[in-house]
Amino acid sequence: MATSSSIVGRIAFGPNAGQKITRIRSAFGYYEEIPLAKGHRCFSINGFSLHAHTSTNTLARDSLRKLVEYISRGPLSNERLEITDSGQVELKLKTAYSDGTSHLLFTPGEFIEKN
Repeated sequence: MATSSSIVGRIAFGPNAGQKITRIRSAFGYYEEIPLAKGHRCFSINGFSLHAHTSTNTLARDSLRKLVEYISRGPLSNERLEITDSGQVELKLKTAYSDGTSHLLFTPGEFIEKN
């Protein structure tokens, strides 16, 4: 349930279950953005990008170690997180969504659910 809710941008549990994640927007862009091919096996949509072209030989231990370190790092930077005066968690996006969303606002439970 949490996974499917996350995929469609909704809250799975708690008093806001079923509601969309609160977005803080600027005044540009649109919601129905089409994924943009930025290169071979590289796509971008709503401020997220996927680069699936990196590979390494299993015998190249140094290269393999660097790849494992990169993919195992945390998903969020602490510098982009803030607890608001009302106790909610505000996440500043690295890149604004095409509809202008620059921040996402969660209750603490919703934030834990999404991470």
